[in-house]
Amino acid sequence: MKIIYSMAALLLAAAPARAGLSLSVTATDTTVKDLSTLNLEGAVETLLADDVVVGGTYNYNAAVAKPEEIYIKKAFDVKLGDLALDARYRLPTQVAALTATLRRNADYIRAAFNTDSVVERVEGSKRFSLPGERQLALTPAWDQSTRAFELTVAQDIQAGKTNAVLELSQADKDGKLTLNHQVDDANTISPTLSLKRGYLTYQWTHLLGDGAKLQTTLDPFTDLDVTWSDPGKGGEWVTRANIPLKEPRTATLSFKRKFTFQ
Repeated sequence: MKIIYSMAALLLAAAPARAGLSLSVTATDTTVKDLSTLNLEGAVETLLADDVVVGGTYNYNAAVAKPEEIYIKKAFDVKLGDLALDARYRLPTQVAALTATLRRNADYIRAAFNTDSVVERVEGSKRFSLPGERQLALTPAWDQSTRAFELTVAQDIQAGKTNAVLELSQADKDGKLTLNHQVDDANTISPTLSLKRGYLTYQWTHLLGDGAKLQTTLDPFTDLDVTWSDPGKGGEWVTRANIPLKEPRTATLSFKRKFTFQ
């Protein structure tokens, strides 16, 4: 009953305009011992006024009798571009957070703050045009949780077909180089090279139509992961299989169903 009261409180708080409600259930075990095994989650969001959105989320495993998080988002038009503010409060941890994003075309600066660490993360991205309708994007960042600098460099090799993404992180002293190549309208392959360990992982994305897709990721040293997602008319289905290569008998299979109401 407390769960129902919590969800109702979220809905009533967001009542003035059109609201969207979503509920999801994730099953990772065929034996349902109690509600915690279903990983119950919910979300509600509504447009309160022009450019003002309020909402909340619920997670049974995080907090049974109250929302997990409530938030308000507001957009502004300023001289330098579009400013978006996202303020959130997580009830289980009693941590408040604010994210500010200033965007101008494809370029942006974003800063995240919270009451635990003050500055949580700062990042920015700048795009440059290259010959042949190609793009180069530089995205430096500082992450307070790891106290490390990060840099992402993304460049088109063949516009609309192939691009390379280099990710560098001071925290793990490693770098990853990913090559994304669109084979055809339905298939994309994305091998990733670990610069520190010197081996490749592979990803294949296959579009099935109507928004559905099959994504396969292979790490030759650890596991094979296959995820099928289908948006559906009433909500998304996600089926995931993870197979450890050394112990395939310990493979796991999970199902997630998201119900969306407008």
